[in-house]
Amino acid sequence: HHFVGAVEARGSGSALNSAPAVASVAEQHPDVRERSRGNEKRRADSRGRANTLDETGSSSRDAVNARSRYMRNAPIHAMEAAGPSTPSADDMGALPATSSMVGRGRRGRRSHPGHTNAHAHAHGHRGDSASEANYAQPTHEYMKQVRRKAAERLSFRWRFLGTFGLCCLVAAAVTLGLLAKLEGGFGVHEDSEQPDVYQDSTPPWFKSHLPAILSNYATSHNKLVHGMYSKNSLFLVHEIPVNSSSVHDSFLGLVSSFMLAIVTDRALLVQWTDDWLTPMPTTDLSQLSSGYTFNASVDSRRVRLSDVFDKPGFEWDYDTFMDRYTRDSRDDEPELYAWDPLYRINDLTCKNLGDHLKAHKFVKITNQDYFMPLIQMNPHYSDWLETELTLTKSFADLFNFLLRPSAPVLESIERFKARYMDGNRVIGMEMSVEKTRGDWTGDDAMPDAQQNLFISHAGQLIKETDDQVAPDSTEGVVFMFVTDNHGQLQSKFEELEASDNNAITAGVVAILAPTGHGVSRVMLEIQELWLLGYAEYIMTTPGSRIGILGAARTHKAPLVVIDESTVHQSTAAYPCLANYRAVEQTTCFVPSMLLKVPADNAVPCG
Repeated sequence: HHFVGAVEARGSGSALNSAPAVASVAEQHPDVRERSRGNEKRRADSRGRANTLDETGSSSRDAVNARSRYMRNAPIHAMEAAGPSTPSADDMGALPATSSMVGRGRRGRRSHPGHTNAHAHAHGHRGDSASEANYAQPTHEYMKQVRRKAAERLSFRWRFLGTFGLCCLVAAAVTLGLLAKLEGGFGVHEDSEQPDVYQDSTPPWFKSHLPAILSNYATSHNKLVHGMYSKNSLFLVHEIPVNSSSVHDSFLGLVSSFMLAIVTDRALLVQWTDDWLTPMPTTDLSQLSSGYTFNASVDSRRVRLSDVFDKPGFEWDYDTFMDRYTRDSRDDEPELYAWDPLYRINDLTCKNLGDHLKAHKFVKITNQDYFMPLIQMNPHYSDWLETELTLTKSFADLFNFLLRPSAPVLESIERFKARYMDGNRVIGMEMSVEKTRGDWTGDDAMPDAQQNLFISHAGQLIKETDDQVAPDSTEGVVFMFVTDNHGQLQSKFEELEASDNNAITAGVVAILAPTGHGVSRVMLEIQELWLLGYAEYIMTTPGSRIGILGAARTHKAPLVVIDESTVHQSTAAYPCLANYRAVEQTTCFVPSMLLKVPADNAVPCG
């Protein structure tokens, strides 16, 4: 009340102008008159204090200006907090009007809740608009500056957090990329940054057409390997060379397992036999001239899958896969369910193999023999495979898609082709003369007369085809032999040349035989197999796996030297099954099954 009175006394005599109205009311009621006298006394005191202030200078204005400076420097949170609360008695004597005004902002001075409008009118209080303007405007500008600075601080914090978050995302992406490279990727080889041209291209066999079933399988295989721990990811393991003396002896079984993986939607994993070594030298001393050493170490005779073959568009190396599987898994190397398809020939030929084997995540094939025709006869898959692949050509398609020689092997093949085969008529002759390497009369090496028949029939074949050659043609004739005994065949040619029986009608005779040890020997074996398929005519030893594979790889029906006097033109451009008759004993057999992939009964199967 003292502060309000002082302001009223300072404010243009407003209290004096209200005195008559109060006096007129006091005349009407004793209580009012008593209160009126008190009011008159207080107004007299106010006038006395006002005179005192005027005599002592501008103390009142200084006090007001001091309070105004206090409010301009007051923290905003303190001013805002003061607005809604009820001031104490001391606060009312110090800053009630200014505190109330700040709470209202631009709307000006507000009476404190303890001072109602009626109370203000009773005292004749109108306020001082000039003072309100002095108080309000500086405070409003200050609040704008404070808000602007707060917005700038908030904007800076968001920019900082945004930049920091972006840096974290980049760092996380780089880290994940490095981890993926360290893990080896799967479906992507560790060396895929600098891929071999052949590895990433379609094999030459598929230049005109690649069956969709094979490209779809590669995609499915990579997904299964990527999600290796999923219960839906199933795997088929096939081991090579096991106990074979030559790597290519295991290819018939491997291609069969590839077809089994396709029809059962499993990822094929090729397990290379850890302790497999290339064979020790034979008694043929002529092999010494080819660089073979009798004291070859065990390590030098070892071979790995990646030494001789590239990946077929998907991760197929069992050891590489298992390193990843056991490193990321809580378990040790998983148990492999052993399954022999020829021992369970009824299941293989008649059942849905996907359902039959689905309880086992890893299935390992334990037979190296050729069982692919039985899957082709299976009523669950026969029609689908015929539509997707063509049954009689499916072996060549699967073989060439799966087995892709490494770059060094391919380079050797191309050099030989360019030098001896391109532009010439080539008779390819696979002569396995060592015992157990083919099917002929007797238990020893191939009879001498049967060996002679190879060469004489090749000469006859050249004469029969001479009329097909243009008169001005510059093409030559090449006899290309693939054999398991280079010395034996070399002696045979020297003998025939000395006899002058005109058996040698070729301008060039090339004799290929696997020599050496370790990786170099296996590379030669693969080179021979591939080159044999490029020959215009192929003559083979009955029952020889390399002869069967060499012709079937390029889907050619070979000439088979069955015995010492018979050369048979095969009707099958694919390998034959050793035991077709077993199919007749299965529970689902019908005669039409044997017509799916008809065999050539005149040719012994390997």
